[in-house]
Amino acid sequence: MSKTALITGASSGIGEAIALHLLHAGYRVYGTSRRARESQPDGIQFIQMDVDDDASVQAAVAALMGGIDRLDVVVNCAGLGILGAIEEIPVATAKQIFETNVFGVLRVLQAVAPYMRKQGLGHIINISSIAGEVSLPLRGIYSASKFAMEAMSEAMRMELKSFGVQVVILQPGDFNTSLQQNRTHIHPDSDSPYARIFKEIEAQIAEGMQKAPSPEPVGRRVEKIAKSKHPGLRYRVGSSLEVITPRLKKILPPALFERLIMSFYKM
Repeated sequence: MSKTALITGASSGIGEAIALHLLHAGYRVYGTSRRARESQPDGIQFIQMDVDDDASVQAAVAALMGGIDRLDVVVNCAGLGILGAIEEIPVATAKQIFETNVFGVLRVLQAVAPYMRKQGLGHIINISSIAGEVSLPLRGIYSASKFAMEAMSEAMRMELKSFGVQVVILQPGDFNTSLQQNRTHIHPDSDSPYARIFKEIEAQIAEGMQKAPSPEPVGRRVEKIAKSKHPGLRYRVGSSLEVITPRLKKILPPALFERLIMSFYKM
């Protein structure tokens, strides 16, 4: 019997890559998108879900579970990016990032957990970021949202383990997706003290995204995690430098690690 996967944010980018990979691996794949859309001819079945809305999430999951026997894998991939100096990011904008990246994941977790507990199995894979362990300049609000999501995931992993449900954090590095175009940019005024560094880091990120690989490796890693009976808490997928950076943070003196990060961004 084919296993069933639910993937939020499956209409583009990393979410789409994960959905396509699991589909080709034999899964029955349901993807979510904020707006209603046709299911893809290659077999991804789309359901409308706005992770920012309680009723939308509950209704979508209830409708899904009414038509399937069991839910094997849930991948929380819907998310928002933001670039800007913390001093200059409006509080309302920061709240919107948390609404999707933290509370959106929470809504989906709370909607699917009762079903997965009852069936006594399943994998919940929360897509974080290398920035979920290492806060980076001009991405502090994004990092804060991912730090919070990872803390929530760690606790829920312990809470659900005895019910046979595995909660895992997956941290992708940079992959060539639409994230750069869809990321909110809080551009500083020309006389802002952050104008120079914003321009340099924005250009550096854009150049890196152009050189970054396509996100298929994330899909492969998700499949491996989903097949594991006893997966670890946290996995990383990306370049060697990206994968090693969180490890360096743990072993280097804080002042030295900070200097390395600031030097990388020419600060």
